[in-house]
Amino acid sequence: MSYQEEYQQKLKTADGAVQVVKSGDWLDYGWSICTANALDKALAKRMGDLTDIKIRGGILTRRPAIFDVPNAADHFVWNSWHMSGIERKAIKEGFSYYIPLRYSELP
Repeated sequence: MSYQEEYQQKLKTADGAVQVVKSGDWLDYGWSICTANALDKALAKRMGDLTDIKIRGGILTRRPAIFDVPNAADHFVWNSWHMSGIERKAIKEGFSYYIPLRYSELP
């Protein structure tokens, strides 16, 4: 099989891709404008079925769809490497935490 054929077999919609997420998983959401909007919206649709999802990200430039699911703190925790104003508001809402680090120590 060629790599193009293998690639075509692995293509999924955002809704299909988030089906692999299960309760207790860690997810990396990316940074700033690199957050995948389609995956975020698809995961928000599934969040009612999931608990204890731990998500890492940072410097959000828009509020993710997962932040607006009912009782967000019952489903996930947002862990930020570097807080934006959006993330500081999420701390007040009870589902976000800061991961202290210096960039020179980041793997």
